[in-house]
Amino acid sequence: MVSNTSALWIVDVWLCADGCLPFAFSRKPYDIAMPNAWNFSFTYSSFLLCVLYAQPVGFFALYIHMFEQRYKKLGGAPSSSGTGDAAAAKQKKRA
Repeated sequence: MVSNTSALWIVDVWLCADGCLPFAFSRKPYDIAMPNAWNFSFTYSSFLLCVLYAQPVGFFALYIHMFEQRYKKLGGAPSSSGTGDAAAAKQKKRA
């Protein structure tokens, strides 16, 4: 269930950003052109493209992190630091 909703979420975000691109390129909302008081330029369409290209990397990192947290809480796979195995061994010795 978690993997299906996460996959749908990323597809929805991609479709929304992809749908906004033609509008952003034609109307140029939120654009800041130079020269201005801050000597700073910003184009919303370039920002949307950066989000589209950076999202798969960020999504993959977040997805892996969520699975690590899930395994840690549910007791599935041992944690990457290995402290879970040592704690389990101490509990067995005490009992």
